Amino acid sequence: MKNNNLLNFYKNTSLYTDLGLYTDFAKNLPDDIEILCSLLRN
Repeated sequence: MKNNNLLNFYKNTSLYTDLGLYTDFAKNLPDDIEILCSLLRN
């Protein structure tokens, strides 16, 4: 994936890194940033 560095940076520095009960949900999200963006818009 072209944006792996960006994705890894976000995962390591985001304010939402500790997801608590949503950890399993977040681990099952796709690694494609374009798909994640479309999920946020809907």
